[in-house]
Amino acid sequence: MTAVHHIGLWIRDLDRSGEFYDRILGFEKQYDYHIPAELVKTIFGRPIDCQVELHQRDEIRLELFQPDTPLSADPSQPLTAGINHFSLQVDDKTSFCRQAREKGADVLEIPRNDHAVFFLRDPDGILIEIKDQ
Repeated sequence: MTAVHHIGLWIRDLDRSGEFYDRILGFEKQYDYHIPAELVKTIFGRPIDCQVELHQRDEIRLELFQPDTPLSADPSQPLTAGINHFSLQVDDKTSFCRQAREKGADVLEIPRNDHAVFFLRDPDGILIEIKDQ
């Protein structure tokens, strides 16, 4: 089984974007957290602290990322507003990523607290986070 787990968005203002997704689209804020600059650099290539909120409606989850440094409006810059990654939910992320690596995929395995976070990088550099059920 494979399903979309969540979509990550770089946004400029958590309050404004959270209010939009909740009021206009019927999402509801579930929780928020901070990602330190060193982890953001490991995943996204830029050492920027981020505040993140998870909003959910039915089975759709959005992660809203607001970097502490303002986003650029220039799409040629590494961090602009828009999708920063999407996440697939699979039966066994370790096995799935091992098989993807064997097929030639660029797989990132990032230690985080008591578990590993896995990403595949597509040919254009788009990140696909792999989650267990």
